[in-house]
Amino acid sequence: MSPFAVGIVGAGLSGRSHALDVVTDGRMELSGVVGGSGTSAADFADMVGCPVEPDVARLLERSDAMIIAVPSPVVLDVLEQVAASGKPCLVEKPVAVTRRERARLAALAGSGVRVVAPFNRRYQRHKK
Repeated sequence: MSPFAVGIVGAGLSGRSHALDVVTDGRMELSGVVGGSGTSAADFADMVGCPVEPDVARLLERSDAMIIAVPSPVVLDVLEQVAASGKPCLVEKPVAVTRRERARLAALAGSGVRVVAPFNRRYQRHKK
């Protein structure tokens, strides 16, 4: 049986952390990465041995599932693209703070798309 192909959108700290989980599990392979800047994606790809893809659509073609680990202001844009593909995904932080964003998130929740959406605060400073 061939490994499950997982693509990652986001080449920062969170994306790299998820990539290490993928590449150390023999049941999965990292199908590629899309990053916000050419250098961060290229460094990421060199670190884990995967291709850099120019956009989410191209990465979706190569992947069975996706991990979305992008900054909050663009997470819903990427999530809507992945959801339209019908592929399952883990989305790092679907933050919806405006009415419009909440409506977009509610529409996605009602669409039947398979999304796991943890909200992890381990990289944020905590107030004392």
